[in-house]
Amino acid sequence: MKTKVESIKKFRKNIDKIDRKLIFVLAERFRLTEKVGEYKAKYDLPVKDPVREQEMFTERRLWAKELGIDKNVVDKIFNLIIKSVRQKHKIIKKVKVKSHN
Repeated sequence: MKTKVESIKKFRKNIDKIDRKLIFVLAERFRLTEKVGEYKAKYDLPVKDPVREQEMFTERRLWAKELGIDKNVVDKIFNLIIKSVRQKHKIIKKVKVKSHN
């Protein structure tokens, strides 16, 4: 018979596996958004795209609702992701500007 500690360790091991997958997916997402940043820098597009961001949040909230996840949690996660992406895009844009001067 498993002890309570052994049972929780199994749960935690599975959580760790899922967390690793989440990080892998985030890395993949950031690689793609870096390409978007390079494209925006190349064509002098703004870092921030409020229309796209609003569409994203609306869609992600719907997904959260469908899956029974608190939309506020999803908002916080994607706000952090978007903030990170914008920072990276600003860096890309600065490097692009410096390389042309």
